[in-house]
Amino acid sequence: VLNNNINCNNTVFNPISTFSGTLDGQNHSISNIDFTSCGIFCATSGATIENINVASGSFNALSSTNYNATYVGGFTENTTLNNVHSSLTITGSTDVAYVAGLVAFDDSGNTITNSSYSGTINDQSSDGWTG
Repeated sequence: VLNNNINCNNTVFNPISTFSGTLDGQNHSISNIDFTSCGIFCATSGATIENINVASGSFNALSSTNYNATYVGGFTENTTLNNVHSSLTITGSTDVAYVAGLVAFDDSGNTITNSSYSGTINDQSSDGWTG
């Protein structure tokens, strides 16, 4: 649970490898966050992520890192995202695959509702997709 808005002061966030719990942001925002791989989570299974906004920051995917997105960079399985939003600027270099706004690899059994991505994606790769 997030009890307050968080200003990361442009600190590079180290992602959580695997998440299977519940993150309720209580409609709070995270601002000035920077990523270089994955996103907040590298993978989720049976997770719920809701009511949170990543309002500002940047995502400069490091060379040879695949599966990059604001919330879940890697495999997402049986996960619910509800009322999650992002406006990050995301950049992937020529050897980075699977760059996306919210979830990079939607595996199976996932639900995404009332959510949006309104940032900019600069995907320079020729492998993978952007969404």
